[in-house]
Amino acid sequence: MITSNTYNGSKTTMNNDFGKKQWSALFTELGLSEAEMRRWHQLFERHHPQDHGRFLSWLGLNNNEVQALRRTCAEQTDG
Repeated sequence: MITSNTYNGSKTTMNNDFGKKQWSALFTELGLSEAEMRRWHQLFERHHPQDHGRFLSWLGLNNNEVQALRRTCAEQTDG
């Protein structure tokens, strides 16, 4: 279980069996394209870089994967 700080004034937990695959599946079910998913990450990185890094770690990416994705997001241009 993963425990976060607080939500509505109480501790929250999430199971470790939710990760990158499940998150991507949700985006796909919403109808997001690969380009839209990349744009989402780019915006997350731009506006909340530390939280984006923590989110990626929570999804189960290792440190090298997190750093590579964050670097790619930071290098991407709008469009």
